[in-house]
Parts: sequence; structure tokens; C-alpha cells
Amino acid sequence: MTMEQLADRAPAQQQELVGYKERWEQLYIRLGQREDYRGKPQRKIAFISTERSGSSLLCDALDHTGQFGIPDEYFSMKYIDTWARLNNIDPSKIEFDHYLDFLYRKATAANGVFSVKVHAYQHAQLKQQGVDIFDFDFDQVYKITRKDKVSQAFSFAKADLTKAWQSGDQPVAQADVSFMQVCHYLQVLADYDAYMAIHTDHRTHETIVYEDFVGPQQLEIFNRILAHNGCAPVAHLQSTLRQQSKPEDRARISAFVHWMGLSPAQAPAHTA
Repeated sequence: MTMEQLADRAPAQQQELVGYKERWEQLYIRLGQREDYRGKPQRKIAFISTERSGSSLLCDALDHTGQFGIPDEYFSMKYIDTWARLNNIDPSKIEFDHYLDFLYRKATAANGVFSVKVHAYQHAQLKQQGVDIFDFDFDQVYKITRKDKVSQAFSFAKADLTKAWQSGDQPVAQADVSFMQVCHYLQVLADYDAYMAIHTDHRTHETIVYEDFVGPQQLEIFNRILAHNGCAPVAHLQSTLRQQSKPEDRARISAFVHWMGLSPAQAPAHTA
């Protein structure tokens, strides 16, 4: 997949059901109501990820600490267009420095920490617009990845079909994921990984693995991220997000694994 094809991907998009576009609007309204942070952020952190890798859970939990700013997909073109519309700005006339100034003022924590999540295709889209996020001098760049690609691809397909990207999102369609759709999203994830290997991996300081983060090491990993960026540890992880996978999803994934002819030892853990 070329960078142009990658950039054309639709964006992967709490407990009251909302549409994901409404959620974007709520985010910018929340930011607009926050007190301005004065000056430039003292520390800037980026999370580079692919859809359904656990990045939303991690960033939501970091948001809840009050020490990490409000990490979200600010560099998604859909997010940027939403901000422009709410501020009566023609999206074609956005001055990116103006937008970045807004983010630094409104999404930076009182301790000076600013953080953002960037999916692979969002990086590609901005590159097409002549913007490279790595020019923003991030102090720390984390890559978020997932070993169980089958479960990730199934979850990706389900979210893209229903448009329910997070718990609390209002589905717009039934989740009826076919084996061929799982295959398609496996290929998409392979393309994303190949893109990241070329364009972003060399900028990464540390990799966070989904299976580790949702397991017994969760709090240890979480507090290590906080400590490495000058933030205080927490006694437990807080998040408004809930697991979206259901028993029937895990059964469908198992059926797909069997269809692929994989042995039980090769079967994924089904932590979608």
C-alpha cells in the first residue's frame, strides 16, 4: 500500500451512547472550557499506533490522571475539520500553527505535559499536507502494538462496519464480520506495520504491547510511563472505556482461526 492509499483511510474513531462525530465535538467543547496553559509545553509525548491496539484505553487512563494533558487524535484530518467548523473557519484556510497553539494552550496539563495519539494513516495524511509531526520535537515517542493480529483485525473490521469505535459509541450498523473482511483488515494492518517500519519506527523510544498492558503488568507499565515523564504514580488505573468484545466475537475468531487451518497452539488469546 502506498502512502497515498494509506492516507485515504477513513479515521478510526462514552456511558451514554453518542455518535463518534458528536464525540469529536464534545472533545473540542471540553478543551475550549479549560483554562489556558501559559507558554510552551514542558514535555511533549506522542503515541504512534494502529487501530484496535489499546491506544484509546491507555490514553483515556492517562487523561484521567490529570497529569498527561488530554491525549487524543488531534492530528486526524477529521478532528482538525471539526475544530475548524466549530470555530467558523474554512478547513482549506486553516493555519496549522494556529491550531497547534490552540492545542498547546488547551490540551496541556498544569504540569506542562502535552500528549497526542497518532495512527499510521494520520501520519501519512499530514505528510501529504506537508506536515511532519516529528518536526514538533517530541521528548518521548511510544509505539503501541498488538501481537494477536487476528483478534485485532476482527475488532478493526467490527468497529469500521458499525462505527462504534469506543464503548458508548452509537452503532450505525449490525456487526456481521465475514472471514473475508477479517482477511482484508489483516492486510490493512500489515500495510500499516510496513508503513510504520519505514516512516515512524526509527523515531520510537519505547514499544507498548497490548497483551502486556491489559495483563498483570498493566499498572507497572502505566506507572513507568508516568514516571518517565515526570508524573506521579497511581494506585490503580481509571478509565471510562469498557471492553467491547463479546463471547460471540471470541467464538467467531476461533472459527476463523480454524478456517485458516491454524493449530490450537497457534490460536490467538482472543483479547479483542
